[in-house]
Order: sequence, then structure tokens, then C-alpha cells
Amino acid sequence: MLSRTHVIQFAVIAASACTSSAAATTPKSAKLCENFRTQAQMNNCAARQFETVNSALNIAYRRLISRLPDEKKEGLRVAQRAWIEYRDKHCNFAAYLVTGGTMYSLVRAGCLESVTKARTAEIQLMETDVGSN
Repeated sequence: MLSRTHVIQFAVIAASACTSSAAATTPKSAKLCENFRTQAQMNNCAARQFETVNSALNIAYRRLISRLPDEKKEGLRVAQRAWIEYRDKHCNFAAYLVTGGTMYSLVRAGCLESVTKARTAEIQLMETDVGSN
């Protein structure tokens, strides 16, 4: 059985590990949520931060798909569905050692935020490429 210290250390490592090289900074939610005192407050804050970055991703995705030629749109849809499946499975795994614990939501939301920010940057880069062709 893991000690509480090991679980906390893993949670910090897992949250950091899910950060891709494109988003190698501490998640914004960690900084914004650090002043909360209860786990429930931190979990709710992290969930709201993920919702914010996910909304930004959806805006970037809609903007890109609107600029693509019709024959390329389905390819993006397929890729985005696959990425969402990857994101969810990846972040579930990143938080697996704290499954059932109060930190699960916080660790998972931090991972979701990090990988979603990275995907948003990828989508925005693709949009730039579409605009230059």
C-alpha cells in the first residue's frame, strides 16, 4: 500500500508528466487554484479552468474547420475524435494512482487542461498554415 506521501508525490509527478513539450509550464489552474483551502474548492477550480481551455479549443477547432476545403473537413473531424479519446484515456491513466481519492479530480483536470492547451496550439498552427496556402 502506498503511503500518503507517496500518493501526493505521484499526483504531482502525474500532473507534470501529462504536460506535453508544447505546454511545458505549470497549468494555470494550479496557480489560480492554489489559494483555496479545501480539496473540493481546488477540484472545482481546476474543473472550471479545464472548461475554459476546452472552450478555447472548441473555438479554434470551429475556426479551422470553417476554413478548410470540404474534402479535408472529415479528416480533421476523425483526427479530433481520436485526439479526444487519447486525451481522456491519457489523463485517466495520469490520475490512476489517486483513483478513489479526493485528489483524483484535481490531477485529472490539471492533465486535461495541459493537453488541451497543447492541442489548441496545434489547431491554431494548422489554421495559420491553412491561411498561408
